Amino acid sequence: QMKTRDLEVSLSDYDRIIIVTPIWVFRMCAPVRDFIIRNKDVLLQKKVDAVFNHFNPWLPKGAVNEVKKYITVNSIESWTTMLGHTFGLL
Repeated sequence: QMKTRDLEVSLSDYDRIIIVTPIWVFRMCAPVRDFIIRNKDVLLQKKVDAVFNHFNPWLPKGAVNEVKKYITVNSIESWTTMLGHTFGLL
């Protein structure tokens, strides 16, 4: 677990939240996980999209399952960079 600071803005002011996270050992990075857990009640009321960034040529299913464990996501994108090529998986 990695604690993050309190937000300086109110998530309640936004209709759509986009969460972008690198993948650390097939999971969301610890600071983003903490953000989601700490703001879960508000995020469950919003339209949330998730974007994963990593170096593997496949969708990081562990991270997908993890984010879905905490909140409902509208869409999930997975972007990878391999050998200078960037591509996305939905």
